[in-house]
Parts: sequence; C-alpha cells; structure tokens
Amino acid sequence: MIMVTHDLPYANELCERALILSGGVIAADGKTSDLLKDSALLKKHRLELPVGFTL
Repeated sequence: MIMVTHDLPYANELCERALILSGGVIAADGKTSDLLKDSALLKKHRLELPVGFTL
C-alpha cells in the first residue's frame, strides 16, 4: 500500500517504513520512527512534528 500524508504521527502509527520525497526525488528511506527521530533530516525538508508528540 502507498500512503501520502503530511501527518507525521499518523504515518508513524500506520507505516513501518517511510520515504521522504523532495523535489520528486527520494531524499530518505527507512524505518518511520528512525526518520522521525532525525531532527536534522526533518529540518532540511521543512517537516515538523506536532508539539508534544514523542516517539
């Protein structure tokens, strides 16, 4: 199944693996929780976790 979302907590809940796309190119590929823990990666791609969200 392919799911497209900007809701990062929802993606973490449902998806074991995730891709981050940037400009139509795969910028990151890995375990969803690992990607969401990488603050430098999230910042580089202008992604933010909601306030209070913890892994």
